[in-house]
Amino acid sequence: MLLRRGGTDSYGVLNQNSSSPTMTNVTATASGGSNSYGVQNQNSSSLTIRNSSLIGGSNSIKNNGSTVKVANTMLDGALVGGTFICFNNYDADFAAKICP
Repeated sequence: MLLRRGGTDSYGVLNQNSSSPTMTNVTATASGGSNSYGVQNQNSSSLTIRNSSLIGGSNSIKNNGSTVKVANTMLDGALVGGTFICFNNYDADFAAKICP
């Protein structure tokens, strides 16, 4: 589990600087701060997330970068920002979670 608290923004995972990683089986939680994001994707970065759990008080994922692909992942919090491609995701109540 990755966690950053306090400050203006808090996030479990920050992806930036034109990187394109794949996150598999990751639990990322953020709390505190003015905004909290399970994952924050920014700049020209792309991100692929599989079989993970993302929890943020403000948003499970904030995408200010390129495309975020999410599959088979628990998303506790809204998806906000740019382009999302989603498949078979669910919320904390195990209800289907649809891309914005």
